Amino acid sequence: MSGTAESRRRKVYRTLTESSLFGLIVFSFLLLVFWSRIVITIPAGSIGVLWHRFGGTVLNYHCAEGLRLIFPWDRIFIYDARLRRIDQKISALSGDGLPVGIFTSTSFFIDQATVAELHKAVGPDYERTLLQPLVTAQISLMVAARNSDQLYNLSRAEIMGQITNAVQQALADRSRDGIALSSIIHMINVDVRSIVLPPDLVKAIESKLAEQQQVLRYAFVLQKERLESQRKVIEAEGIRNFQQVVTPSISDSYLRWRGIEATLSLATSANSKVVVIGSGPGGLPIILGGVDDKAASSPSPTPSAPAIATPPAVPIPPAR
Repeated sequence: MSGTAESRRRKVYRTLTESSLFGLIVFSFLLLVFWSRIVITIPAGSIGVLWHRFGGTVLNYHCAEGLRLIFPWDRIFIYDARLRRIDQKISALSGDGLPVGIFTSTSFFIDQATVAELHKAVGPDYERTLLQPLVTAQISLMVAARNSDQLYNLSRAEIMGQITNAVQQALADRSRDGIALSSIIHMINVDVRSIVLPPDLVKAIESKLAEQQQVLRYAFVLQKERLESQRKVIEAEGIRNFQQVVTPSISDSYLRWRGIEATLSLATSANSKVVVIGSGPGGLPIILGGVDDKAASSPSPTPSAPAIATPPAVPIPPAR
C-alpha cells in the first residue's frame, strides 16, 4: 500500500510540475507578445493619457515621464508637452483678388493638467484637425482685408500680434465639457516668415517705390540748394556789414604801417630776394626775385663761356 501511495504522489507531483512548467511557458509567451502593451515608456518632456477599455479616458490625471505598467487591454496615449512649432504654407486671396502665398510658423505648448480633456475633445491629431485650420482661417481673413500693396508694406510685428490674438480667441470660443480649449493649448505666437506676391506685382510696386524715392531725392536737392542760397545771402550781408564797420577806421597811415611790417617780415626771411626801396605805391619797397634756400644751395650749371661785365652807362647832361 505504501508503494502505491508513493507512486501516486509522484505522479501527482509530476503532473503539477508539468502543468506549472506549461503555464510558465504560456505566461512567458503571452508576456513576450504583449510586452509593448504592458510596459510603456514615456519619454522626457512628454505626458501620457490613460485610457481604460472598460472605463474610458481617465480625466484629471496624466502619466508622468518614465516607465509605466498597464493591463494589455488598456492604452496610454503619449503627448509632447514641450514647446512645439508647426510650419505652414498658406495660399489666400488678397482684397483685390490676387493670389498670395504666406509662410508661417506657429509656436505653442499644451497644459499638462488638462491634457486628458484635450485627448477626449480633439485627440492626438489635434495639430492637423484644430490648430492648422484655425491659423489658416485667421490668416486668410487678414489677407482678404488688405490689398496687395498693403501686404507688401505690412509690418510683421503688427500682423503677428493680430493673428496670435485671433487664434487664441478662436480657441477660447471653442470649449468641451465647460473647459475652453485656450486653457489647454497655449499659443506663443504665429510668426509670418514671408509673404509671396505675384512677380509682376512685386516689380510694379518696386518701380513705384523707386520713383517715390527719386521724388524725395529731388525735394532734398531743392531744399539743399535753397539753404545754400540763403547761406550765401547771409554771408554776403556779413561781408557788407564788416566792410561798413571797418572801412571808416582804415587810413592811409595804417595801411602804410601794415605794409612796412610785411616788408620787414619778408626781408628777414631765409629766402634771397632783391629789395627796391621807395619804388612802390605810397613809398613802399618792391621785393623782386624771391629764391628759397633749396634753390640757392643747388649747384649752378657750368657756363660755356665767361661772363663779361657791361659797364654802366654814363648819363650825358643836356645841352644848355
